[in-house]
Amino acid sequence: MKQTAEHQRLHSDQLAQWRRWGCYLGDRAWGTIRESAPTSADPWATFPWEQAHQRVYRWTEDGIAGWCDIQQQICHAIAFWNEEDDRLKERFFGLSNQEGNHGEDVKEYYWYSEALPSGAYYRMRYLYPQVAFPYERLRQENKLRSQSEPEFCLIDALPQTFREQRFFDLTIEYAKPAPDMMLCRISAVNRGPEPAPLHIVPKLWLPFNPEIAQARIRQDADQAIVLQHPSLEEYRWWLDDTATLYFNDYQSNTQALYDQAKPASAKDAIQRMIVYGKPDLLNSKRHGTQASAHYQRTLEPGETWSITLGFGPSTAANPLARADECFRQRLAEADEFYQAISSASSICGLELEQIGLSL
Repeated sequence: MKQTAEHQRLHSDQLAQWRRWGCYLGDRAWGTIRESAPTSADPWATFPWEQAHQRVYRWTEDGIAGWCDIQQQICHAIAFWNEEDDRLKERFFGLSNQEGNHGEDVKEYYWYSEALPSGAYYRMRYLYPQVAFPYERLRQENKLRSQSEPEFCLIDALPQTFREQRFFDLTIEYAKPAPDMMLCRISAVNRGPEPAPLHIVPKLWLPFNPEIAQARIRQDADQAIVLQHPSLEEYRWWLDDTATLYFNDYQSNTQALYDQAKPASAKDAIQRMIVYGKPDLLNSKRHGTQASAHYQRTLEPGETWSITLGFGPSTAANPLARADECFRQRLAEADEFYQAISSASSICGLELEQIGLSL
C-alpha cells in the first residue's frame, strides 16, 4: 500500500497531538440521560430542546459542525439565521424518544462527507431552509403517527421549499496547518430562485465550570480574540475585519428558565441580540466566556459566500494568509489517502474472491 502523508501522520510520534483537537462536539446534548436529574422519573425529558439555547450543560456540549479539544475545555461551532426563524439555528432539531413514532430522530438534512483519521481535515454539508423551520409541525405530526406508519420528515413539512430549492447549501471545512492549529471555512450557496438573507455566526466558548472563574475570552487590539485558560496555553481566534464581535458569559439564563433574578449575562445573549435586537445580556466590557463573530449578507440566486477563520496558540503566526493553500493540501491528502486504502481493499477483495470468500 502506498504510504501517503496521512499514513505518515498516523504512524508518527505526533499522532496524539494531531488528535488532541477535532470534531468531537456532539450534534445534540439535550434530551439525554447524562444531563438528567439523578432522581428524575423520566431522565430523557428533564432537559428538553426548548431549554438548550438558555441552559448550560453539565457534562457535554453540542453545536453544528462542532470542534473542540479532546477534553472539551474549548468549543467552537457555527450558528445560522435566515431572518425567518424565531431563533438562531445553533443545533440540529430532532425528536425525543417519546415524540417520534420511530423513536429519536433528527429532522434535518446534513452529511459528514469527509474526514482524515488524524484529524487533519474534516468536511460536512448542511441544507438550511430559507423559510421558517417547522419545529412544532414536525413534533405534532410524528406524535399522531403509529409505529407502522412512515415518519413525517422535513421534506414532508416543506415540499415546495425543497422542490424550488429554497435553501442554503452550506459546507463547513476544518483543516489543520499544524497539530495545534485550526482553519475553518464556511461556504454558503443560495440554491433558491430569489435573493435571500443569511447570517453566519461562528462561536467560541468555554463550557460552564464555576471552579475555573479565571478562564476568559477577550478582544485584542486587532480583529483577534484572545483566550486565556488556567490549565491551557494562551490561544487566539483570528477573524477578518467584516465580523461584528459579541461577548457574553456562558451560563444559564436563570430568569427565563426558573423565574429567578436576571443574570448580567447568559448563554442566549447572542440569540437575543441578533434575532430580537436586544443587547441586554451581552458583556459591554468586551470579554466573557463566549465570543461570537456575526457575519450577514443577502445572497443572489446561485451566489457563493465564504468565510474563513483561524485558531491556534498566541505564539503562532496568523494562519489566514495561507488558508487557501492549506485547504487544497489537506483535501488532496484526503483524496490520496482514501484512494490508497480503497485500492488496497480492492486487491484484498480480489484475492479473497479467488479462494471463495468476500469482504
